[in-house]
Amino acid sequence: MSKIIENLADIGLSFWRNLKHVFVSIARLLLDTIFRLVNLILPLTTLAYMFKQRAPGLWRALMKVGFIKRMVSRNVFRKFGSAAPARPHAFSLAADYTTWESLTDRAYTGRHLPPISLEQSANLPPQEKIIDLFMRQPDASGRPQQIDCIRSTFMFAAFAQWFTDSFLRTDHAFDFDDCGNVKRDSAGAPLRLPGREKRNTSTHEIDLCQIYGLNARQTDILRLKSETDRGCLKFQSGDDGEYPPFLLSAKPANGQTPLAVKPEFKDLHPDERILRSIFLRADHNDRGYETIFAAGLEHSNATIGNALLNTIFLREHNRVARLIAAANPSWDDERVFQTTRNVMIVLLLKIVISDYIRHISPLNLPLEFQPGFAEAQGWFRTNRISIEFNLLYRWHGLVPNEFSFMPSPADPNAFRHNNNWLLQNGVAKAVSVFSREKAGRIGIGNTVPYLRGVKADTVTLMRAARLAPYNAYRKRFGLSPAKTFDDVTKDKAHAARLSALYDGDIGRLEWYVGMTSEDHGPDMIMGELLMCMVAHDAFTQALTNPLLSIEAFREETFSPAGWAVINETSTLSHIIDRITGGGSVFCAFSHAPA
Repeated sequence: MSKIIENLADIGLSFWRNLKHVFVSIARLLLDTIFRLVNLILPLTTLAYMFKQRAPGLWRALMKVGFIKRMVSRNVFRKFGSAAPARPHAFSLAADYTTWESLTDRAYTGRHLPPISLEQSANLPPQEKIIDLFMRQPDASGRPQQIDCIRSTFMFAAFAQWFTDSFLRTDHAFDFDDCGNVKRDSAGAPLRLPGREKRNTSTHEIDLCQIYGLNARQTDILRLKSETDRGCLKFQSGDDGEYPPFLLSAKPANGQTPLAVKPEFKDLHPDERILRSIFLRADHNDRGYETIFAAGLEHSNATIGNALLNTIFLREHNRVARLIAAANPSWDDERVFQTTRNVMIVLLLKIVISDYIRHISPLNLPLEFQPGFAEAQGWFRTNRISIEFNLLYRWHGLVPNEFSFMPSPADPNAFRHNNNWLLQNGVAKAVSVFSREKAGRIGIGNTVPYLRGVKADTVTLMRAARLAPYNAYRKRFGLSPAKTFDDVTKDKAHAARLSALYDGDIGRLEWYVGMTSEDHGPDMIMGELLMCMVAHDAFTQALTNPLLSIEAFREETFSPAGWAVINETSTLSHIIDRITGGGSVFCAFSHAPA
């Protein structure tokens, strides 16, 4: 009798659970439908901003409810993931028309829209005048006037550069002389071979190649392969913890001689001539050459920010590897390393969605990591970087006039190839000062003068790719085209300047110029088209990662120890706290409260 009662109880409990699941599913479907209908009448961004302004306490409470967070996240992912047609796109930089090679060879950079004609391209405003639009204007004392971002810190700027440098990789295509040195113009800028904009060296994935390299050979060189430290990457011990090992055995006699790469790293970056050109600025800093780190990418030492983030993720890799090795004593170095690598890539993906993209979103929305979500979407396709994605991430406005935390704040060279500063100050201090420094505003008229050459390179790439005009991209991403220059920006002086450059014809306004000229909406750190394009590419690139597939995203892929690390991490601060010994380090992308 007791067995029968027990069975009936189990049946009743099972029925209740199933009924509860049905009710929850129906509620989610209804709310999701309401979200979509409301968005047709009044954009959710506008509605949410009004709600946040008028009932901030209720807003904060609702954004902490798990069910609401998931629903908001899925609607945001769906909205922006579907903002433009899904890959594969019909065009790439391989040709002006569709070919099999243009569709399949990912060494050619993709593109959203076909190119404009050579005649249209030849009738655009002079390039120097376009570059002038982006530069900071001097004040009465001659100092460039920096426009601060409403909430971004320099930690956000550093992460953005480090993150995007890993997959937005235009072919260097340097022109070398007979001695293996890069040819330069009268201003010292490197000369490139024709057609540079067409090709890339990207893996087209978010894969932490910053610390693992772009291929199996580079990964093999960077691994420690030790039975006592199974699964770890090579490291050296500093005063405050582990750092990547040094790449060079000695400082070169001058910038024109071959670099003294340590034998163990000889094949890490096969073309030494490229490294030699990239590292030229290291000579400006004390121990600049001597402290260059061995890392996955040739630009890993370009700034202190790149070196800092490589160090953070190397330390976390080795920490996680030791946890997994301790929990699995029978596993060899190979299995520990590969499992740790899986964990680390997912940690980066979580940070990108739940921390980095959250900061970019207009309302600092609590975006929740959703493995498997993309598989039900029409944009679940193979990744391919587009030329537009490459160019739209040129956020030079984030860079401040001065680095207040440096001994020589006004010297930009002090921030480049200066790992000695990081070694002397340590990771914790670097993160803290980066998080207290305000970044500049993304947009027109806010590029610091010493980056003029970099901005010129951006405009050159844009013109070489013969990109479609601004309004064509607004239509591509489901936005209303601008009818006048006043629709682009309410700044009358700037609208008039644009109108004069493009002869009053809004249809001629170039995409990159128009996109960066757009006014920033309420609580936004970028304009409408830029945000839409960033979100579209970010979600369709990140959420389609193989490790997030329904088949792969399971505990067995990461081990119980690695699975626990994944579940306890959603922000960069979580990793910083672990590798620096506890919650005393201030790490923030935003200098304003959420």
